[in-house]
Amino acid sequence: GLTLTAGSLKLPPVVIANYVFGSIRQDLFFLDKERLYEGWMKVEPGAENDPDQPFAGVTPDYQKRRITEPGYSNQAWNRLIEDYARRLPPCALLFPARALNVLERLSRLQQDNLLLLSADRGSQTLQEIGWQQTPEFACHGSFTLPVNYPVLADIVQSQSGTCWSNQPANGLSILAAFWHASPAGTWRE
Repeated sequence: GLTLTAGSLKLPPVVIANYVFGSIRQDLFFLDKERLYEGWMKVEPGAENDPDQPFAGVTPDYQKRRITEPGYSNQAWNRLIEDYARRLPPCALLFPARALNVLERLSRLQQDNLLLLSADRGSQTLQEIGWQQTPEFACHGSFTLPVNYPVLADIVQSQSGTCWSNQPANGLSILAAFWHASPAGTWRE
């Protein structure tokens, strides 16, 4: 009988998203000396037909189309991607737009506050992203993409939030973030 609406929670939601963000759709951009390209990944089936390993041997085919701007309704996202295009060497950029939309909706349940705890395979630094020429997807009964934690951290910090992350170990990245963080003990009500 409980309906969650904007502002309906007294305390901020705690979101635990372990191996979630890499499993949902992400947008792909190719950055090249301030030029932006929208990217698509098409998966070509492998020659092998193993029912226990349905993604064995699949190969990605990346395609791109020149764009003038990212085209999100959220201008902060557009500016961030354009800033990356200026700062990073030519690379592939996964942008977690769907994850960001979900997190922003959840933060509205308590006056734009949220605690995020996330662990997944992903990047922790912009330097790592600058090395990626194509997204590195993993096949394991389905397929997942690495999570772009620097984008999540930059978005959180641009909204007065705070982030902590680990040094990746064995490919696992961890991020803890306070969305729209207020000083301890002073949640906005």
